[in-house]
Amino acid sequence: LFWQIVCHGYRFTQLCFSHDSLMVVKNDYTWQISLGRFIQPVVEIARGDINTPFLIMCIAAMWLMLAVYFMIRLLNINDYFGIFMVSGLMTCNVTLALVHATYIAWSDLFALALFLAVYSVYNFEKHRRLASVVRTLIALFLMLGIYQAYLGVVLGLVLIQTIRKSECEDIKYVFKYILDWVIITGLSGLIYFIAWKMIVYLGNVTVQDTYNGLSNVKKVFTIEIIQNIKHIYQ
Repeated sequence: LFWQIVCHGYRFTQLCFSHDSLMVVKNDYTWQISLGRFIQPVVEIARGDINTPFLIMCIAAMWLMLAVYFMIRLLNINDYFGIFMVSGLMTCNVTLALVHATYIAWSDLFALALFLAVYSVYNFEKHRRLASVVRTLIALFLMLGIYQAYLGVVLGLVLIQTIRKSECEDIKYVFKYILDWVIITGLSGLIYFIAWKMIVYLGNVTVQDTYNGLSNVKKVFTIEIIQNIKHIYQ
């Protein structure tokens, strides 16, 4: 909360709508569903569709604090200085500054997606029971339904945990850990994709063929992925 006030305190009381946040009353539910973000309308109905900065920033601060808390628990950071610095890094950054400045309508949604991403990895890491696997699947499903890009946060945290385990665990255990996450992310992605297809069909929603839509997902399974890998290293 300290870092939120220091870095983004102005946004709690300033309207200064710009760019996409000019949509003061957010009612683009069909558009978001067409992009695969079908959980967004549910959250927005619960908190209201008027983008009042103070309300949204308070909600965003709450989700971000939870994300920081579970991040610290996941990384086993116990000293006060480390906690202070991780909180600062996750709060005072260019990404959040730009989001609050131009995408205030989504600030709380992005913070919720971040929390779900961090919580999914923490939950699976700390609790290996069936119930925890189910909670991880639900968290990933909800995260994908809010904003799919936060899957990168999950993969990044899994990579960090994999590196840490490779330093002190047997290689077989490390491979099993990776395989577990491949199965979990694949299963959650499959459930999410089926649910989205059903909602699109039942709601008679047109799937958007844009740069941030899901209509081109099938290309991942074609020869184009090999070509894209080649372009990455050029």
